[in-house]
Amino acid sequence: MATDQVASTNQYLSSTKSVLQAGRDLQKALTAKKGLQEKNSALTKLAEAGAGHDVGTKGYRAFMFSEAESEGATEPTHRIQAAENLFASTLSDLEIANVYLAAGQNIGETGEDPKPYLLDDALNRLEYTTDKLEAFLAGSETQGTGIARYGFAEAPAEADSSSEKLSAIDAFSARADVTLKLLVDQAGEVVTTVIDDIKRLLDKISPAKLLEALEGLGAPVEFPKLIGKFIQQGIEKIASAINALVEFLGSDAVTKIKGEVVKLWNDVTGGGLVVSLLNSILGIQKTKDNITEVLKLEGLDNDKVNGATDDLSKLALPYANDMAMAKRAVKAISLAATILLVIPITGPKVALFAATSYGLVLSLVVLVGTDYADSGRILERVRGVGEITNSLRP
Repeated sequence: MATDQVASTNQYLSSTKSVLQAGRDLQKALTAKKGLQEKNSALTKLAEAGAGHDVGTKGYRAFMFSEAESEGATEPTHRIQAAENLFASTLSDLEIANVYLAAGQNIGETGEDPKPYLLDDALNRLEYTTDKLEAFLAGSETQGTGIARYGFAEAPAEADSSSEKLSAIDAFSARADVTLKLLVDQAGEVVTTVIDDIKRLLDKISPAKLLEALEGLGAPVEFPKLIGKFIQQGIEKIASAINALVEFLGSDAVTKIKGEVVKLWNDVTGGGLVVSLLNSILGIQKTKDNITEVLKLEGLDNDKVNGATDDLSKLALPYANDMAMAKRAVKAISLAATILLVIPITGPKVALFAATSYGLVLSLVVLVGTDYADSGRILERVRGVGEITNSLRP
């Protein structure tokens, strides 16, 4: 890892760990029912840690954006790493936001009785993610390409060993089928969870308003103004994380794909099957047709085909990692919504905010999926199945 990136990541990690420690200190003060002075001291430290984290996040994002736009971003491994860095920091920021929301809930900012388990859940999730960030900094998670990984997902199982007995062309075809199925299956897990969570919001807002939020994807996310210092701090951190994700993906890219997100929502709620819909949205058949066409060409080079098969196998882990982070992001948004939706006056505004956040996760899943399938040519951050296949053309 480059020296500048180490320094930037170190600062970000340090600010994240400060929030985690301050949150644990508050948890202890609340659990032990210590005096007002100890409680206020813990709250002050948490507020200060949040301000420090804002500084660390700003520096880290600035570096990551500059890296993504640099000349090196034309290299596939560089593009993959830059995307993974931003996705990981977005997840971490969402989980940090939940620490502040849960802290606010436990000191009475939502008007409910304290729920210590919410703060415990938020802190445990942040601790897990922080451990992954720290492991990444140490470079302990790597794949054959030498790219550092965050380790949110284990490498998917290899294809059946019988494929070793196949010809080079048949082995490539088999690996492509496995890879394309992986894209759909793992995206489907995220989409199903998101759709189920979005349905919860219909108790607070009308279907028309929810659809309006999804149709507005790509615009900057506006956060509701709420009473309560820590609740507000948490909301602002969520908005900051979501807006950074939009900026990284590109508002144009999100705008282009939002029609598919709206269609996905309408079709699933209308009884459509998620896997079938994703096969269509990700253009899986189009990619398969291209594979069939290329593999029938005369003059294919066996060595190139074997190399391409290996390249396909290397797509599995980074994609699985992205989808694992997306699943955790959904859980983070869900926890935030659980805390915030109970506030009577601002419930509808929070529901719209949550709907937009969920919609952006759906956008991420669709954009990343089409990028790996090479069917949409929007993000173009990954050398996906289509590009690898086309590299075989004589």
